[in-house]
Amino acid sequence: AGTCFAVCRHPRPQHYLRRRHSKRMSKLFIGNLDESVTREVLQDIFSRHGQVSEVWVAKNPPGFAFVTYDDDRDAEDAMDALNNVDLGGQRVRIERAKGRGGGGGGGGGGGGGGGGGGGDPGGGG
Repeated sequence: AGTCFAVCRHPRPQHYLRRRHSKRMSKLFIGNLDESVTREVLQDIFSRHGQVSEVWVAKNPPGFAFVTYDDDRDAEDAMDALNNVDLGGQRVRIERAKGRGGGGGGGGGGGGGGGGGGGDPGGGG
């Protein structure tokens, strides 16, 4: 079977390939997050840009969160749309999480103050 490039007439085939054929999970770091912003609020806002598989909000120290998307392109769309928007009275900073890939811990991302995330990332509230 040929590749998408051989059968598609999409003006930007690399984006078509990523959107249609990539299912790589992608984790975003949300920094400068107001303490009043809850997991549910983030789930609602970020799910408008794609399928969110996990939301983890730091409690100690507060001020940052991680949102994991099922698809890398959805994460990119959310980053473009939500970086520097006002959430709970503060402008949030959104970037790709550094460190471990799509799964697991709250390590990486930097800028949350103090530690890299600590705690159980799946332990909601």
